[in-house]
Amino acid sequence: MIQDKAVSIKQRFVFWTCVLFFIAGFCAWYKAELNREASSPYRPVAVPKSTWNPGLIFKPTNHIRVPFLRAVVTDITGVDRFIFSTGKKVQLVGISVDTVNDDIAREAAGLVDRLVGKREVFFEYEPDYKKEGEGEYVYLYFRVPIIPSDPPVGPEYVHWSLNAELLKLGYARLDDSAPFQFLEKFRSYENEARSQRKGLWRNG
Repeated sequence: MIQDKAVSIKQRFVFWTCVLFFIAGFCAWYKAELNREASSPYRPVAVPKSTWNPGLIFKPTNHIRVPFLRAVVTDITGVDRFIFSTGKKVQLVGISVDTVNDDIAREAAGLVDRLVGKREVFFEYEPDYKKEGEGEYVYLYFRVPIIPSDPPVGPEYVHWSLNAELLKLGYARLDDSAPFQFLEKFRSYENEARSQRKGLWRNG
């Protein structure tokens, strides 16, 4: 009887000793984790909310342009000609569309319809741009979605130039008959399409 009681006391002693060691070990591990997180270079950092205004873009001189004008394209009368919901007729600055090649013309027309047909677009005028033609001459921009971030660190879309895109894909030629501010940049886009044999330069 006395021996059984001694065994019981010994078992309790061993049990509570194990419990105390477990608690002490857990406390030591928890304290070490707190110290590790405090000193880790990868700990979460509070990012201030972005003040970027997606309605603005930057000039090459890093000055902010005024917000783009907006319109809805109701009719496409040519790859480079459009009618807005206001009734305004516009044409793209700095490019000339070649309609001799039927295949290229169909590809270009399909692309333009997908990008801006019946959609809201953004546009701006080229200062002092003088050229004979029907309607006013503009740079036309469409929205390109980008992957949003959390927390947000920028816009969820960017404005993309339709004028430039047609040149880059070889669906239009550079029209340098009248000077405009992006002439050299547009020339580089045409040279890029020519060197990569895109669109009009496919069989050249």
